Amino acid sequence: AANCTRFIATARAERGRHLALAEMQDVDELLQRALPPAVLQRLVSVGSAIQDESDAAGVVLAGVVGFHDFAAEHGDAEAVAALHCLALAIDDVLAIQPGDIEKVKTAGDTYCAVAGLPTGLACPASAACRFGRRMLAAADSLRDGSGDTRAVDAKTRTSDGAPAACTHFGWTSGALKLRVGVDCGRAFGSVLGTQRLGYEVYGP
Repeated sequence: AANCTRFIATARAERGRHLALAEMQDVDELLQRALPPAVLQRLVSVGSAIQDESDAAGVVLAGVVGFHDFAAEHGDAEAVAALHCLALAIDDVLAIQPGDIEKVKTAGDTYCAVAGLPTGLACPASAACRFGRRMLAAADSLRDGSGDTRAVDAKTRTSDGAPAACTHFGWTSGALKLRVGVDCGRAFGSVLGTQRLGYEVYGP
């Protein structure tokens, strides 16, 4: 009986350890999604005093043309669903250029990314322009979607296990379009404060 009790206690402790490790891995993955890996490593080692500077960064800003009129006509929930599809499509594009482009944030209908910060690049202007073109191509693919389909949940999978394409009538109807701008020059990157951290870029 004593051996059985010890075995159960050991098994429970081991299970608790595995659960704790799994939770730590989940938290680590979330942090890596929230902050550039180079910034995250420095935050762990030196704290929140992150100040980056580049004389030649490329900032990409994308905005949705027709968003406010669409929201007024169809409601905020549909407008946000359309934005969600766009963000998923652009995030997929982001994966094509690992290390070249860092997503900074989305704010309203604006998507911001940067090349050359926090890690320098030989030609950030080229990387930024290439990403901008791919963003426009991603928006074109949303408009080419078939049917008047409402937004597909991000967890939806196709028969082969791949993520299902996200389509929305805001794009397929042509009511929404993407506009992309690129500016290059001196820029600064920083993590501000200590709560709900994000990597902010200022300039050019």
